[in-house]
This record gives sequence, C-alpha cells and structure tokens, in this order.
Amino acid sequence: MVAASTHFAAAIPNGFMIEYTVSDSPLARDLVSREIEFKDGYVTVPIDRPGLGIEINETVLNRYRVQ
Repeated sequence: MVAASTHFAAAIPNGFMIEYTVSDSPLARDLVSREIEFKDGYVTVPIDRPGLGIEINETVLNRYRVQ
C-alpha cells in the first residue's frame, strides 16, 4: 500500500525512494477516497488526516472482498 510505504520512507533517515503502481486497476485507484499525492517526482505525506492519511472506500472494498 502506498500510504504505508510513504510513511515508512518518511520515518527513516535514508528513505528517499518508494515504489507505487501506475495500474488503472480499481483496487489501485478506487480503494481509497483520497489518493496519496505525487507531484514532480515527490510524494506528500498526508499529515492533516489521521492514521496513514487514507480513507477506505467501503463500496469498492465490499465489491472485491473474498468471503
């Protein structure tokens, strides 16, 4: 998950690079209501929201949930 990788990289002294997908899969693009922002090769750590800074889209979660 991009949010967890972003926070981890920001918390370590040499954390300057993370991987993230450019896939258009609904699980990659629609699972969270506000994506982590990437701009000009940098990622912004969301500090104005609790936890990892994401909110799960329950509709998408339920659509792909395995029972």
